[in-house]
Amino acid sequence: YSQSVFSKNLRRYLERYGADYDLVWCQIPPNNIAADAGTFAHERNIPFVVDINDLWPEAMKMVADVPVLSDFALSDFERDAAIAYACASAAVGTSHEYAHRCLQDIPHLTVYVGGDIAYFDEGVKRYAPSIAKNDDELWIAYAGSLARSYDVATLVHACQLAAPIIAEELGKRLSLYIMGDGPNRPGLERLADEIDAPVVFTGYVDYQIMAAYLVASDILVNSLIKGAPQSIVSKIADYLCAGRPIINTGESQEFKDKCTNDGFGVNVEPEDVAELVGAIVALAHDEEARDRMGKRGRA
Repeated sequence: YSQSVFSKNLRRYLERYGADYDLVWCQIPPNNIAADAGTFAHERNIPFVVDINDLWPEAMKMVADVPVLSDFALSDFERDAAIAYACASAAVGTSHEYAHRCLQDIPHLTVYVGGDIAYFDEGVKRYAPSIAKNDDELWIAYAGSLARSYDVATLVHACQLAAPIIAEELGKRLSLYIMGDGPNRPGLERLADEIDAPVVFTGYVDYQIMAAYLVASDILVNSLIKGAPQSIVSKIADYLCAGRPIINTGESQEFKDKCTNDGFGVNVEPEDVAELVGAIVALAHDEEARDRMGKRGRA
């Protein structure tokens, strides 16, 4: 409803003030806002850049994917996306996959989500002294949404299984720090309690506190379910700033290639507990590899 109201106001605003614009640049989603901005620009021969930050309705079908019914219910989002892309003079995306979602024969530019390294490092300097971690501890961290497309449950199971292995072979206590919140948090807390997994749920934390926890951790995990539409998610910039190795379970071929080719992480199949346990244990054993990957990511 909010997006519908905004879109109507945007149309009125553009009709009144937009005739002399040299360029219209609009983020998508929301799809209806981008469609209205693109239509206005197209009708007046004003260059229009569509800035693709997520894929709707593809992402929505992760929540509600009922054959035929979902396609019908989400058809307006599909239509508005098609209108916005058809009006585009150029497309920008946070990954190649997103930028080229607009199939028109126009310039495409990929700009990966970045981070303010100085602000990140300021947080580490400020809050690291208050984070207590012993030498016999090994920390794994996940930061971000606890929603359906992020497969944190598999990570909880994997850490529960990896903890005794790491304790026996390395003499270290494994802990999983989950920073963030979302609709799946109550279920994840019940799961962790039921299987006695070594998990700490911090809830939402200030960005700079999160930065300090990421740097204090040994391994960071980008955990997505099978079929998740996300390409390169925002948290990756923060993970790279932390200078820690990344275990990636996302299926985006673009990001999988970056993990291996740029050397900052390893890929495992989504929702595969055994493979994730193997990756955690292997990195726990190989401090040199962790340092190497972390430095490559930071660079």
